[in-house]
Amino acid sequence: KSPGMKKGGVVNFVVHTLECLCPADSIPEKILIDMSGKDLGYSFTLDQVDLPAGVEPSHPDRDHIIATIVAPRTGAAEESTSTEAESEAAAS
Repeated sequence: KSPGMKKGGVVNFVVHTLECLCPADSIPEKILIDMSGKDLGYSFTLDQVDLPAGVEPSHPDRDHIIATIVAPRTGAAEESTSTEAESEAAAS
């Protein structure tokens, strides 16, 4: 449902943990973000996170970016690996 993901985009998590204030019996097992309709370059902010009732993020900035949809790195890893192999072969 995400045009960015259909184009091969990947989710770049800026925040890997989210501190929340809630009763111990309300700690969420998972946190969902709706990516429907979102394209490459879209940034998800903390206020877009769907938290269960009674759960509040402890971060003061609700517009804090937590994830983005970015274009995949194509060829960068392969190019660096082949360059390193060529350098090692030339040094031998």
